[in-house]
Amino acid sequence: MEHVGSFNDLGFLIIEKLSFNTHIDRLISKCNRMCGFIKRSLGFGAPSQVKFRLYKSLCLSILEYCSPLWSP
Repeated sequence: MEHVGSFNDLGFLIIEKLSFNTHIDRLISKCNRMCGFIKRSLGFGAPSQVKFRLYKSLCLSILEYCSPLWSP
């Protein structure tokens, strides 16, 4: 059996120290990329309701996935 420092299981990053900092940093980076995508796609002239719905559906789903594991 091979020793690894970290592995990804069901979208959840587990490292050997059992710290969630790496997982949280990865989630924040992924969410920032998605926010940038929304901003580039819609521009500044889009209604705020549209931006909010896209944020809720695309970004919050990333941030809330497996959150009971790392933030009970």
